[in-house]
Amino acid sequence: MRTLKLTPQKATREIMQELENKGLIGRLTAQNAMIGLDGEDGNAGRTVYSTDPAYGSHKLISVSVGRTDIKTGIGYHPDKEDFLLISNLPGAKPLYLIISCLSADELNKKIADGSLEASDFMLLDMPYGDPEISFFTMYENVIHGEATTGADAPGPVFYVTEPTDLFSVDLDFMDYDLVLE
Repeated sequence: MRTLKLTPQKATREIMQELENKGLIGRLTAQNAMIGLDGEDGNAGRTVYSTDPAYGSHKLISVSVGRTDIKTGIGYHPDKEDFLLISNLPGAKPLYLIISCLSADELNKKIADGSLEASDFMLLDMPYGDPEISFFTMYENVIHGEATTGADAPGPVFYVTEPTDLFSVDLDFMDYDLVLE
């Protein structure tokens, strides 16, 4: 038998870049998230990859947030999605995550009868790279959305994994407006 002795080496950014250049890996970096995206006036996303359904289907999406109107695009999905707030662009605007603890039926009823309140939502200023906060699963049917400020800076970026054919159900806030304080 022939023995091959392998010596561990510290993984470095240069080594990971080399593996990426060779097409062996794809790093989840803020710069890679931006490839093919323009979220300056709204939110944008692109599928980084989706799996072959024969093995169980999911996809990885990169998201760029440019939306400053926080009520636009708030909705829910009928299945789970995973948020990966790994790294942001240098000097980027903040990422705000809007979440409601109410169901869609409860929220729609409050919109219709005029009883919607700010306390029906949480607006979270999300950090990047914190293992206790920045990587999480948003459960199915949870009302949520992403927004940022109007500052003159790059929009925040992040990754999401979700089922390949997942769709969104956006809510209509009628005459309500949601604004950053």
